[in-house]
Amino acid sequence: MIKNIVVIGILSLAVVSCKKKTAATDINSSNDSIVISKAIEEDTYKPVDTICSNEYRFEDYIKSLEWYQKKIKTDIVQNKPEQNNKLYLDHFKIRTKYTKCLNAFIVIF
Repeated sequence: MIKNIVVIGILSLAVVSCKKKTAATDINSSNDSIVISKAIEEDTYKPVDTICSNEYRFEDYIKSLEWYQKKIKTDIVQNKPEQNNKLYLDHFKIRTKYTKCLNAFIVIF
């Protein structure tokens, strides 16, 4: 009798643990597809123009700033220090222009 209970317990434990592994695999595969689609989206993303315009929203400027920030972080690793100095100056100019556009939104609201 006790043997049967132990065997049933072990079998149920095996069944439950197998389902968790399968679910984790499904979640990981769906996460991989999400990551791949986001990577493709980021590769094709084009930031908004640095000239302030009413056709862009506040969120567009923020997203562009974030995109430039990520781009700078990846480029810095690959460049030499002299190139990084120029890269920083370019980033500073772009960031300043976006900040002016964002400030224009704040004044309007």
